[in-house]
Amino acid sequence: MLQNEIFGPLLPVIGYEDADAAIAHVQAGTKPLALFLISNDVEFIDRVIENTSSGGVSINGWAPHYLDKALPFGGVGESGMDHYHGEYGFRELSHARAVAYARPLQG
Repeated sequence: MLQNEIFGPLLPVIGYEDADAAIAHVQAGTKPLALFLISNDVEFIDRVIENTSSGGVSINGWAPHYLDKALPFGGVGESGMDHYHGEYGFRELSHARAVAYARPLQG
C-alpha cells in the first residue's frame, strides 16, 4: 500500500515526530494531488505547506479543498497539470486571445 494511488474508501494515516520528517517524506516522492494534515499546531501546518508542493491541502479534514467549488482543484507534476472548478476551470479550459486594432495606415 502507499505505492500507487488509492481509489477507494481508505485513508492511510502516517505519523511523524516533527515537521522535518513530514516534509522529507513529501519531498522524497512525486508531488501528490492532495496533502492532508491533521494537527492543531499552526507553526507545524505553515511549515509543511511552505516547504512542500501538492495539488491541494486539507487541514484536519478529508476533502474540503475538493468539495469547495470556489477553490481550484487539480494537481502538479505527475498528479496533473489542470485546475478546474468555477472560474479556475473556465480559465483553464478557455483560450484567451488578444486582438488589437490600430488606426488604418495613411497614404
